[in-house]
Amino acid sequence: MEIEKYQFRDIQLSDRALIENICSLNGGTLYSHTFHVMYLWKDLWKLSICVEDDFFVTKVLLDGVEGYFFPCGNPEKKTEFLKWFIDNKSSDCILCNISEEDKGFIEAHTDGVLSLEFAREDCPYIYDKNEQLEMQGKKYRNLRGSLKKSTRGYEWSSACIDRDNISDVRFIVDTWLNKDSTDRHDKKSVKLALDNFFELGMFGVVLY
Repeated sequence: MEIEKYQFRDIQLSDRALIENICSLNGGTLYSHTFHVMYLWKDLWKLSICVEDDFFVTKVLLDGVEGYFFPCGNPEKKTEFLKWFIDNKSSDCILCNISEEDKGFIEAHTDGVLSLEFAREDCPYIYDKNEQLEMQGKKYRNLRGSLKKSTRGYEWSSACIDRDNISDVRFIVDTWLNKDSTDRHDKKSVKLALDNFFELGMFGVVLY
């Protein structure tokens, strides 16, 4: 099987419906496989995609290391991809973003050829919503102080982000980014999200 079997390209906004349909039909539940994550972080993670009617696989390049998200879609095409990966890529790149179900699929179709390791440092952040709402304890002390200071003598109001106030959100974000002198890795993703807020079906709240 030739090494150029899979042709990768930039992730486009027009790919959303197809990718979401493939995930929906084939149990693609990992956050890394959601269209929003791939589209908004494609430049930072140097993501590209090979997508067919019933299958997609994402290529990533981080710190010079080439890798592939475990594919989503047609089981036969996933098996075919694994064979291609083992024959052509497994010695010098990684296979990542693998669910427990995917792990079982790999073990059943590769005869132990691939060695899988759990990388805790690569897991997404998980927050306790109630803990953040209550803000109890020492670690929230500074945040509690900032909140009290911001509400002293000022009555806040909130509104769902819509086409009438999206310009206010842009102004707030641009002001924040311009004042932040650090080289934030998420700047481009934030701006991309705002530029495509409604096309991505996003929602949010703005405070006044």
